[in-house]
Amino acid sequence: MALTLVVAACGDDGAEGTTGTDPSTSTTVPAPSTTAGTTTTFEAEAIPDDAPDDAPDDAADAARVIEHARGTAEVPGEPSRIVVLDSGITYDSLVALGLGEAIVARGRQGVDAFWTSVDPEPIELVGEGAELNLEAIAAARPDLIIGTVFNVGEAYDELAQIAPTVALAVSDEATFSYGDWRPLLISTAAAVGRPDEADELIAEFDAARDAALASIELDGRTVAVVSLLGERVFVSDERTLQTDVLRDLGFELNAGIPPGTVEISLEQLSLLDAADELVVLEFGPGGDDEARAALTALPTASSVDAIVDGSVVVVDGFLWGNAGPLGQRLVLEEIAADLLAR
Repeated sequence: MALTLVVAACGDDGAEGTTGTDPSTSTTVPAPSTTAGTTTTFEAEAIPDDAPDDAPDDAADAARVIEHARGTAEVPGEPSRIVVLDSGITYDSLVALGLGEAIVARGRQGVDAFWTSVDPEPIELVGEGAELNLEAIAAARPDLIIGTVFNVGEAYDELAQIAPTVALAVSDEATFSYGDWRPLLISTAAAVGRPDEADELIAEFDAARDAALASIELDGRTVAVVSLLGERVFVSDERTLQTDVLRDLGFELNAGIPPGTVEISLEQLSLLDAADELVVLEFGPGGDDEARAALTALPTASSVDAIVDGSVVVVDGFLWGNAGPLGQRLVLEEIAADLLAR
């Protein structure tokens, strides 16, 4: 999944269809529309006089040709105006890599509580996949557009005409699921020329994980990760990002639940009884109390000791399912406080 880098000299002639680099002028970027024989143009707004100076320094003179899931892209040596379509791991990774101030727009709101802490100022939201706002992306005047193949969707050609675009592969392209945040961090770091920093971030996380485990004996403790939609109970597969840190710590996941199970009927709820603890992913505004109440209100809740005993931890499902190196540290801290400390 790692990207292949080819260092190339960057001359004055850009790739066909990419925007100019003069920040003092308005740039019109043509992109093919879905109607044959017609062309849609995206008018980029001029950058205000008081905007930060994004003129490239010597580091930007050495462009890199990036091979990615949708082709190749010639990326500036030091991107200074980044549109990141993935508001999860890729966005988190860019902030962790020290490029937060270079991000001019992102795909969607993401995990409010977490992203607000790393990005306190409002930022342009440009959508993802079929909901991409190409005009807004062009107006942001990016020198790099980056996201997963899911975020890019079918708009790669149009995006590549606006700016160099990198479409990152995911763990399971068929379902757009992530089993581990590290490969996407490594790919993101390679695209922006900071591979060593990615290695350091991974090492820092591993050290924090080892520290959390130093005085803890798991002794075969089992955990099931679930989410609720009304009275429907869904199980997070042990290969997904939502279970990654638990797996990494050494918990036994989803014991007694047949592999590949996505949903458990109320009649099958007793399958969860093999778990010492339940982690409930909360995706709504109700919070901890509402999630616990919904769980205990299930008609067959009494068949699961963890529910009866209150061995339940409610967590932010958006964070657990989208976090990169920064967010995963929060997940680890939450596990250490609510599970390892039991």
